[in-house]
Amino acid sequence: MTARWLLRFDSYRRALAVLQRATGEYQRRPLNEMEQAGVIRHYEMTWELAWKVLRDYLIHDGQDLPVITPASVLRAAFAAGLVDDGDGWMDALKLRNQLSHEYDQHRAALAVADIMRRYLALFEVLAEKLGHAKDASHHA
Repeated sequence: MTARWLLRFDSYRRALAVLQRATGEYQRRPLNEMEQAGVIRHYEMTWELAWKVLRDYLIHDGQDLPVITPASVLRAAFAAGLVDDGDGWMDALKLRNQLSHEYDQHRAALAVADIMRRYLALFEVLAEKLGHAKDASHHA
């Protein structure tokens, strides 16, 4: 039976790949409003999968998570060395919360720029770290 975190990790990598394709398009030309909305939607989806795969991995690893919220999981993941930039991940959480509760076109354009400049790299580093953990679990 495949560990839950591995299944979630596969979904995470697929969502991240879509976000990465959007990044390439963003670097070639300005995105229109609908494309920006798509980037934001994929950011939100990738973010949700990121914190949930971290939760699943920590539980699989035997971590005790008495409270399970995105912030508590991020703190535990930082303590476990799964994420390096704790402040960056907390800022990513704040952005995700802002985007899911309000919409403003100017804010959306700024959010897309932040996603591409800062948060995409956090997601990529996590994918790399968990990819190494996945490889190690297959060789164990």
